[in-house]
Amino acid sequence: MRTATWWIRGCGVVIIGGTVLLARPAAAAQQSGGAVTETVSTLHNRDLNGRPIVSGRVVTEHSLSDTEEQVLIETYLPGPQEGRLVLTRRIRRVTTARSYGIDTVEETEELNPGAPREPLRLIQRSLTTMRGSESTGYDIERRVFRRDTNQRFVLVLTETEHRSPR
Repeated sequence: MRTATWWIRGCGVVIIGGTVLLARPAAAAQQSGGAVTETVSTLHNRDLNGRPIVSGRVVTEHSLSDTEEQVLIETYLPGPQEGRLVLTRRIRRVTTARSYGIDTVEETEELNPGAPREPLRLIQRSLTTMRGSESTGYDIERRVFRRDTNQRFVLVLTETEHRSPR
């Protein structure tokens, strides 16, 4: 099962297995402690009887240091037990400033739909490198790795881009 989320004018659009859910974030909280910020967005819908229900939650944790930025995004969706949300996806993104440019590593973990009681499993890893400067422009290379049938990470996409100076 693939889940996609888009935000359109304050309304969340979540696609779960081909079903489109429109949800307005009814609650959002931010907590900041030092260089760490946590944001919680809760999506509310109505059930068939018109009662309000929590249909999802996205928790984002952002931390920043001198040379590194870390972002953790956890998505919770309704589970098999009514009224309970289950962690279904976790994205970790680490961006590091290096002498030659900026490196970003992003890892995506998801639940196995065939075994929902198992822990999240790493399904994708992407590496993005940005080199250059504002005066010469930037070269950006992105490589995406996904698991094959033998559970090894294989390169599935390579993108390169040049951004000219402004």
